[in-house]
Parts: sequence; C-alpha cells; structure tokens
Amino acid sequence: MFKSLISSAIVLALAGGVFYYQTLGFEAYTAETKRRVEVERNPIPSPQVTFQNQAGELVSWEAFQGQYVIADFVYTRCETVCLGLGVEFARLQRQAADLISDSQLQLLTISFDPENDGPEQLAEYLNRFKADTASWKAARVEDPAQLKHLKETFGVIAINDGEGGYIHNSALHLISPEGQLMKIVDYNHGTELLTSIRQNLTHSVGGTHAAGNEVAITAD
Repeated sequence: MFKSLISSAIVLALAGGVFYYQTLGFEAYTAETKRRVEVERNPIPSPQVTFQNQAGELVSWEAFQGQYVIADFVYTRCETVCLGLGVEFARLQRQAADLISDSQLQLLTISFDPENDGPEQLAEYLNRFKADTASWKAARVEDPAQLKHLKETFGVIAINDGEGGYIHNSALHLISPEGQLMKIVDYNHGTELLTSIRQNLTHSVGGTHAAGNEVAITAD
C-alpha cells in the first residue's frame, strides 16, 4: 500500500512537471495564451515589410523607430469585431495624449485584405472613427509573402468565410521602440498596454538617473 502511494506520487510529480513545462509554469492553458506568454518572455523582431498607408505613402517599421507602436489587424468592410478595434483605438488615442504628444507612441491599423483595402478605404476607416492621422495610421502590405510572414509572426488568423468577408482573431500588439513584438492583449484591453509603456518609460528614466549618479560618485 505504502509503495503504491509512493509510485502514484512519483507519477503525479512527473506529470505535473511535464504539464508545467508544456504550459510555461501553469500560465498558459491554450495555444493563444501560451503564445502571449512566450512573446512577453522572449520578444520577437517584427519582420521587415513595406507598408502603404492611407495617404498612399510607402513606409517600413523604421518610420516608427524610437516609438512604441500599438498595432491591430482588420479588414475595413468588417462590421463586427473590427468596429470594436476601431472604437478601442479611438479611446486609446484620447487616453494616450501625453505619450503621443511626447512622440512616444503611434497607433497602426494593418489590413490583412490588401486587395480590397487601398489607401482610399484605409482613409475612410480612419475617418469613421475621427482618427488624428498624425498618430494613428492605417496601412496595407501588398506583397503576399511579406503579409504572410507578418501574420505568422503576429499570430493573426484570417480565414475567408466564402461570403466576401473573413473569420479572424483579434488582439492588440505592442511593438517596442526597437521594433520587437513584446506584448499581446485582448482587443479591449488597450489600457494594459498603455500601463506597460508608462512603466517601461519610468524604468528607463530611473535607470538613466541611477547611471548618472554612479558616474558622479566614481568621479569624486
């Protein structure tokens, strides 16, 4: 009986260890959650792509270098979750006025339907939410291979529904000033990303001040 209990305990311990590993320490119970945990632990470089924005201009991630970027993925004919994403971005633009005015943040809406979403449609999408296009851009990636790579990197799934639309997932993606995908949250949790940005900026300033004090002490 005692040996049986020990054997059972060992099996459970081993199973728990495997489960711990597979779920990154009980933090991930679904593939999506696991992906989000992995991104936070190991930020991913954003793939090099060429965007065409709502003004018809061709830009790359370098255009946002030195700033945080919150990105979402939509198709402009969507009348469901994409509207929720637009509403959330409009709210974020108001709540992040301080970050935007300090050139710390840009919002970027990316269409995964470039055949139907040209500059005109992208501009109309922004106008629908009264976006300030100085800090909220909309863009498409025309090159199919680049778009495929971008979607895979960001975990975007968009399946043609056979009726001219898409069944797709939705999330907000935070890209660091160095161009790395560093955090993913649900589409209506944008405030969480603003908190992360402000915390990172505070830590950065604190680290700079600490370094300055250390140099001053050494010089004395």
